[in-house]
Amino acid sequence: MTPRFDTYVAVFFEDDHGMTITKFVTSAERNTAHWEAGKEAHPFAESYAKDIVFGLTLNGYAAAVIKVLHGVELRNRPAEMPQ
Repeated sequence: MTPRFDTYVAVFFEDDHGMTITKFVTSAERNTAHWEAGKEAHPFAESYAKDIVFGLTLNGYAAAVIKVLHGVELRNRPAEMPQ
């Protein structure tokens, strides 16, 4: 039996004309977190996810760490098509 490790994702919230949009961090390198439309949330260790969220809050974002259950897939919404 393979051991399962707890994984976490960093999530932040943006306001879009009175509606709250949830966005997941899809990658992080050095001092930069990235989020891309339509991409799956990147799993992190708890301490690293907390560091990312701390940085996001220092930059004015409302952010949180979420523990991901095994088998659950979290994905950013796809980019909206212009009308």
